[in-house]
Amino acid sequence: MKKHFELFGAAVIATIVLASCSNDELVKSYSGEAISFSTRMETRAVETTLSTLKDFKVWGDAENYPTFFLENGIATKSTDDNIYNLTTKDGMPVYWPAGVNKIHFWAYGPSDISVKPYIDNTQKKLKEYSLPNSFEKGGSEHKDLVVAYTSAEHTDHGTSVELNFQHALSNINLTLASGDPSKFMVLKGAWFVNAKSQADLNFKSVTEQIDWQLTDNQSATYGVIFSEKAPTITNGSPANIIHKDQKSTDLMPIPQQTAKATLKESTDQGAYILLLCRIMAEHPGEIHQEEGKEGTEENPNATHLHRLFPINDNTDMNAEIYGYTCIPVDFNWSAGTKYTYNLEFCGKTSGGGLYPPINLPEGLPETGDGGITIEPMPDDKNPGDKILENPITFKVTIAEWTNAKDTDIDMN
Repeated sequence: MKKHFELFGAAVIATIVLASCSNDELVKSYSGEAISFSTRMETRAVETTLSTLKDFKVWGDAENYPTFFLENGIATKSTDDNIYNLTTKDGMPVYWPAGVNKIHFWAYGPSDISVKPYIDNTQKKLKEYSLPNSFEKGGSEHKDLVVAYTSAEHTDHGTSVELNFQHALSNINLTLASGDPSKFMVLKGAWFVNAKSQADLNFKSVTEQIDWQLTDNQSATYGVIFSEKAPTITNGSPANIIHKDQKSTDLMPIPQQTAKATLKESTDQGAYILLLCRIMAEHPGEIHQEEGKEGTEENPNATHLHRLFPINDNTDMNAEIYGYTCIPVDFNWSAGTKYTYNLEFCGKTSGGGLYPPINLPEGLPETGDGGITIEPMPDDKNPGDKILENPITFKVTIAEWTNAKDTDIDMN
């Protein structure tokens, strides 16, 4: 199947101010001015924005301070949309300590995202970030992790510290279109299979904040199931698949480089896009007739359907019969970047995909789910074989004219 790959990147800058309590609320452990954050968000995806970020966690390391200055602090949005209040993990307001010139700040949000922070004098990591399977609703349960790190000097900035948040995850979408006006697809589900699902994030520097390290070989599957009316994919503008309705959003997986599946070994953990679908062809005529009848006087524009995939003895072309097809792809995903996979089927140079591995991920639709029938791979096919044979073509040659030989012909 032909695959068009597009990379989207755009930056939209917004600003919010994070402030703590007034100076008359000083606590004994801190004896300086209240700390506030002037914060930016680099937006490159369907993401956490300054309007949706309710709170985030903050760590601080003050130079020449006897202990780590701030651990597991929290900045929370106040009634003013552009103001966040910074407190310790015990709810006490945070102030710039007296006699300290520079503080290093690390932050991540939203604060309820599932990750284990290890930020101290020995390491600066967010460990064991994990994104489990999500078969049905795309990225509706995925959260956009944003992170920030900066080094602030009191003499240059006062107590207003600029934090530039960056998106730590990738953003993935999928579109489909037919390459032939006479062919269409009825789609029951679509998934990205064998994406790596667990990693640690290392804060490296102010300019290069994000360094992901995969921590195991655990894989996951992300995508959608159309439990009600399956969409029909036609020849025209590509249909947005993962973002199928208001309840589903783009995927937010861990940035990674995962090689595509070979489809040759049952133990292969390579990456691929999996579709559950049927591919149909529409032809003129009320029924298939060898003379190619276009219709009847009552219905001159009549057409009829053929199921190209999967092959099944059921003659009802609207029957809920589907098959699995796949497209091996490399997952080369970077942080803060949106990727849209544009897939075309049945075009001039595209087919219908390949038969997928025998051992599909557990949790995918099966025969009987929602009244559907899933046709298995034919006995004469193997994983990696084309689901549609190449179209019939003819190599045409025309012989040159030759003169008849001279001969005597009896005219009687």
